[in-house]
Amino acid sequence: MCASQSSSRDNSARAQGVDSPSQSVESGAARRALLERVLEETEKLLGTEDALDPQQMEAIREVARRHPGKGLVLEPVVVELVEAVVRVQFRGLAEGSPIWQEASCQIAQTLFDDPVARGRLEALWKNLSRE
Repeated sequence: MCASQSSSRDNSARAQGVDSPSQSVESGAARRALLERVLEETEKLLGTEDALDPQQMEAIREVARRHPGKGLVLEPVVVELVEAVVRVQFRGLAEGSPIWQEASCQIAQTLFDDPVARGRLEALWKNLSRE
């Protein structure tokens, strides 16, 4: 799911008409800023069940229903948790967009690699798995 992101990123840049290095740098800076914002929001939301609204809770419960008995793994679990939250949080913008898919993969990887965030995700996943 996330492994092909670098080639799709290259294709996406070409498809959007980003030819010059300055366009690429500006596009990259905008992407990083967007990624940081989405990462911050997602980390807050996935950090505790209390922060999630009912639609977000239902979206992540659906992820748990699709993966009964599976431990917390980057793919597909963490990626799908992030996608579920992003889809609800950023309605309309996140639907099927390669940029949002790439952002979800990067956010999932960042959260999975951070020991504190991963601990929170493990607690959340454990609670979801009991439901």
